[in-house]
Parts: sequence; C-alpha cells; structure tokens
Amino acid sequence: MHDLKDLYTATRKGAELIVAGGSFETQLQKEAAILVEQLRLLSGPMTYVTERLKGHILKKLQKGDLWSLHPSNPSSLHELLTTEEIGISKSEMSDLLAWEEVIYPWFKENRGMEPWEVWQLLPKTKWRRIIRILRAILDPDHKSTSASVRRSVEMLWEGCTSVDEVVDRVIHAA
Repeated sequence: MHDLKDLYTATRKGAELIVAGGSFETQLQKEAAILVEQLRLLSGPMTYVTERLKGHILKKLQKGDLWSLHPSNPSSLHELLTTEEIGISKSEMSDLLAWEEVIYPWFKENRGMEPWEVWQLLPKTKWRRIIRILRAILDPDHKSTSASVRRSVEMLWEGCTSVDEVVDRVIHAA
C-alpha cells in the first residue's frame, strides 16, 4: 500500500502545479480540478511508460528464449507470466510485443516519429482494436490466425498502392 500512497502523492503534486494558475470559486472546485488532473496524468504519460516498460521487458525475455531459463521451467513465455502471476494475458503480451518489435520501429523508420508521438495518435482503447490489423499490415511475415483480421487487411488494401496509405486508412478508421 505504501507504493499507492507514493504514487498518489507524486501525481497530486504534479496536478497541483498544473492547476495552480487557474481561478476557482471554491476550494471544492479546485479539488475537483486537481483530482481530474491526477487522472489525466495517470491515463497519459504514466500509462505509456508502464506499457512501454512491459513491452521492453517482454521483448528481452523473448529474445533468445530467455524466459525458458527461469527457475520455474516454464514451457512458454505465456506460461511463465501465468505461473508468476504477472497478470499479462496472451493477447496483451502479443500486443505489447507488436508495439516494440513492429509498430514503433516502423513509425520511426517510415515517419520519423518517436514512440510517444505514435502513442498519442489514438487513445489506448482504439489502439487495442486495431493492433492486430496494423501488425498484419506492417509485418506480413507474421501469420495471423484470425480470418477476420485477414479479411480486414484485404479490404483495407483495396485501392491503396503503399503500406503508408493503408496505415493512414487504419488510423483514420479508428
């Protein structure tokens, strides 16, 4: 519980600085503004940082099958995450790895965008909806087991002549 208090205090101080210049009719109005700013801080940069860090760690565990050397002798990275009660589902693991291995590098190489800039293009919930499609477009060697993803990718390619066009179409549709 101590970590929760520290996080609350840190976000509270940041939120207070953000709203310091505002004019409020009542102390309760100011308190409401501070609490909303705390939520904004937790929903934006902090979510990005935790997602990036989880993806980075998963990528390291996956590289060279480092996960297989864990003392619990898991049969897969997913099993390791389950047995160690990490709380990362198989689909979340796949999404986090897609970000780190495919999406961020593609946007950096093709659009000159840093990961934080990419993250800010869409809300997290919208990214979650399109990540499998985007991965299939950006990494055609990755075999999707979903027929609906394959159909979606085929439809998105109709009338497009480049990956850039298809990516723009996916992001715009989201």
